[in-house]
Amino acid sequence: MTITLWKGLFFLLLAAVQGAVLAEICTLGCAAGADELRELRQSSLYIIDTRTREEFETARINGSQLIPSHAIKTKSYLKKGPLLLIVDETVLGWGEELCRELTEGGFQGVRTTSVKSWVNSGGELLGSYKRSELTAAKLIQDLPFRKWTVVSETPLPPNLGEFGVVMPFDGALEGRLRELSANGPVAVLKGEPLRNELPENVWFLKSDAFFTLLKTQPKREMGSGSCR
Repeated sequence: MTITLWKGLFFLLLAAVQGAVLAEICTLGCAAGADELRELRQSSLYIIDTRTREEFETARINGSQLIPSHAIKTKSYLKKGPLLLIVDETVLGWGEELCRELTEGGFQGVRTTSVKSWVNSGGELLGSYKRSELTAAKLIQDLPFRKWTVVSETPLPPNLGEFGVVMPFDGALEGRLRELSANGPVAVLKGEPLRNELPENVWFLKSDAFFTLLKTQPKREMGSGSCR
């Protein structure tokens, strides 16, 4: 076997290994699983809530601090970590991006979770948990970092690209939404939700505000996150 052929095989193997490592990183991400959350509750850490004040006051984790995401980098005392970021369950992709930025900025032991995941892992809250409401602003915020499916009965703007699915809102809608939700979160541009219970990653929102905000988003910025 020639040296050139050996080199070719080596670089193919190297590319495969690098691809596998990247896939693992994208799969694991910054999100803390249930077992890890239970371990974190037994340790000393900073719990930073990045949600709105209204959401924070409705239900929060005891000992958590309400700090807007843009202000975290100004808190030098947080750099030593570990740091658990509480993000809204509708913007988990954006939360991954925030975690990456903080880690690159020197913050230690950054992990993310949502209030829902905290409760599901056995954690307690001050207040009562309420499922997050998907707003147009939240969807626009998360679209660059997570693969959503946006479902509409009317034509969608071209800058939505691969995210958009147009289908009739008829009797078959529920079954179609269940199929789509198996591949990731779904946003249905329909003011009134269906009466039947759907998977937790299906949200309904009105289309007007979404279309208005979407016009300001260049196509190149949509879905640009490396881990979707």
